[in-house]
Order: sequence, then C-alpha cells, then structure tokens
Amino acid sequence: MYDYLKTDNLIHVFPNPCLDQLTLSNNSNGNINRRYEVTNIYGRKVRFGQILNKNEVINTKEIEPGYYIIQVKENERTLGSRKFIKKDK
Repeated sequence: MYDYLKTDNLIHVFPNPCLDQLTLSNNSNGNINRRYEVTNIYGRKVRFGQILNKNEVINTKEIEPGYYIIQVKENERTLGSRKFIKKDK
C-alpha cells in the first residue's frame, strides 16, 4: 500500500475539469510497458493508450460529459489514479 501512495503522488491531470483534451503529467521515461486507461463511473473503459511522454495529451472530445477515473499502469500493476471531470461545452 505504501508503494502505491508514494507513486500515486507523481501523477497529475490538468485542466480539471477538461473540455477537449486532458494532460497526464507523470514520471514516465518512455517505458513501453506504461499505459493509461480512462473509465467512467460505471467501470466501462472509454479510452486507453500507451504513455510515451512525461506530459501525455489525451483527446477527450469523443468522451461524454461526466466523471471519470484515469489509471496509469505498468505491466499489470496500477501505479496510480486520478479523478477528473469532462465538462459540457
């Protein structure tokens, strides 16, 4: 549990709430096994992808307005998560 909390502090999302894009700031060094998953409040995966940069920009135009959770994973281990809001135009 301690490792999760320690690593989780290195993950930030902005702007929050977001409109068309969300920036995921993380400590990634280009590790090809690191990825993100966005799920809605019902647990349905709505977006996912590989993290290639320390500030990964995620397109949220196609996501419906609402509350979401973004998780950063490496292999099968969850490194951290953040909640964010997709706002309506």
